Amino acid sequence: MGNGFLIDDNDLIENNAYVKDIRNLPMVFCSSYLNYYRPLSSLSLALDYNTYGLNSWGYHLSSILLHFMNCFLFFLLFQTLFKNFEFSFLSSLFFAVHPINSVTVNYISDRGNLLVSIFMLLSLLSFIYGLSKKLKWYYALTCLFFIFSLLSRENAVIFPAYLACVFFFTEKKKEFKEACFLFIPLFLSLLVFFKLRPDIFSLATNDNSIFLFKNLSEYLYIIIKYLMLTVAPFNISFYRAIPELTPRIAIFVWIIAITGTGLIYKYRKNKMVLFSMCWFLIGVAPLYKMMFSRQEIGLCMQDSWIYFSSMGLFGLIANLFLIVKNRVRIGIYFVFLFVCFLFLINQSWVNAALWKDTPTYCSYFLKSMPNSRLMLANMANYYFKQKDYKYALNYYQLYKNKVPRQFVKNEDKISVFSRMGMCYFELGDLENAQKYFNGAIAMGLQLDLSKHDSYVGMGKISLKKGNRQQAIDYFKKGIEDLVCSIKGEGNNARPLTLDKNVFVRSTRTAYKISIGLNCLKDWGVYLYKVDFLTEAKDCFEKVLLIGSEQTHNHDAHYNLGLIYTRLGHREKAISQHKKAAESGQFAIKANYCLSILYAKEGDKEKSFAAQSEVLSRDRDYYKRQ
Repeated sequence: MGNGFLIDDNDLIENNAYVKDIRNLPMVFCSSYLNYYRPLSSLSLALDYNTYGLNSWGYHLSSILLHFMNCFLFFLLFQTLFKNFEFSFLSSLFFAVHPINSVTVNYISDRGNLLVSIFMLLSLLSFIYGLSKKLKWYYALTCLFFIFSLLSRENAVIFPAYLACVFFFTEKKKEFKEACFLFIPLFLSLLVFFKLRPDIFSLATNDNSIFLFKNLSEYLYIIIKYLMLTVAPFNISFYRAIPELTPRIAIFVWIIAITGTGLIYKYRKNKMVLFSMCWFLIGVAPLYKMMFSRQEIGLCMQDSWIYFSSMGLFGLIANLFLIVKNRVRIGIYFVFLFVCFLFLINQSWVNAALWKDTPTYCSYFLKSMPNSRLMLANMANYYFKQKDYKYALNYYQLYKNKVPRQFVKNEDKISVFSRMGMCYFELGDLENAQKYFNGAIAMGLQLDLSKHDSYVGMGKISLKKGNRQQAIDYFKKGIEDLVCSIKGEGNNARPLTLDKNVFVRSTRTAYKISIGLNCLKDWGVYLYKVDFLTEAKDCFEKVLLIGSEQTHNHDAHYNLGLIYTRLGHREKAISQHKKAAESGQFAIKANYCLSILYAKEGDKEKSFAAQSEVLSRDRDYYKRQ
């Protein structure tokens, strides 16, 4: 719970207008965010944000509670199916503490994995209960929970296979026609989902054919690797590359696969073994496509991909423990059981510590995959945000040199050049800074992409060299370029609207708007500090024109109040500070400014009222000023 935000957490929480502004929540159901359509996951993070703000421990607490709920629901499912308490309890306990699930629990952005598991389990339990009690309205709950699972994460599309598996192992197989009746609305829901998906989100996979039989050996290798990680959970990782198999290793993989098939056949009469294996294999079936999802590293696997299906593996392990129990003394069995769980808990604890912050986890990950595009970018951006420009520049250089160019988006190339230019500028190397800024501008003009950061960077260089007029020209170009990029395909001045068509047309993600407005605010503050008051005013007025988040608006009103004060427009300054004071975040600072403005006008009553408001919120504020 002491771990912070890392990898995609900043984009999904800190920079997500859906999460931070509750008025935007209806939009999560009719548009994607970062190429994912997971509205219930966004809703869950929004609830956390409105409860905990940006305190990461609260998000981790929610993830732990959701994981516990999955453990409990898994126990209920196995107990309902097999009426074997020891098997059900051991399976769910392994699921609870095993390190292979620590990625999903520690990684806040994987909230969808936790939610989709809960809804699929609730759907399965509703189906079993409805079948056993012949209560058809439980089938409606089954369909409802299935729809919720689809809205949580896209891997819910394999749910009908799990439902068929569960039905096969129930004692109500005679109710085949009734069960088939339930499959009709499920498949209709899937058809609607697949129909809507191309319009509202793009699933992050490549165009490789799913029928690449030449990679079947690598697919079997992935399955065996998951089995190995379950037995020996060392070096649990966010994702890992699958090596190109030599003929000798490929033959060895096939021997293991055939041996495993033989063991399943041998124990086919043991329902718990057969069910566990079927459960696992259903979950890993889509991996034959997903292993192509990171082209820059070749074939890959993610340990979190089997969060739901891992229950099958733990069912197999629980069966193994029950076999051992019948062949050894009971005291030895419990000692062995205790040692195993102690080992697993320790490994989970060690793995959780790696998720402390971005440098800790990314450094650990880069030891095994030094060319990881994701981790190099995260390290560079982290140090840039911390204003440690020397380290940031080092990681941007590694990113530029080690990641193959064909796997880097054009927008990312421009962004890296701009960031490198800014690092050189802050380190005092104006020549290299100008080189990278000009490179980013040239690339942006050629590809018709935004290059606003580089325009502002060139403006700062011009200012440093004493050329104020050239600096103003660059700043104006940067502001204009950024505003055009925020508006996107359409020209709607306020893109975040409840009109779905306008929203989808004007911008694909609220992320771009939020980041853009933050840029405008940062530039406005900088321009104010270097006495470009007119240009700073233009920045904050554009924030108010485009912005839809109250946080952005109140910030802009406060800064406009400061600018109007400097320009001598006291009435306008008072008006802006009044609007800023409506926010709890800016109430103290805005009322402090109002108290001074009213005092200068000789309005003592209003000045005292504003001072009283400041003191009621912070008694020592004036002392600190």
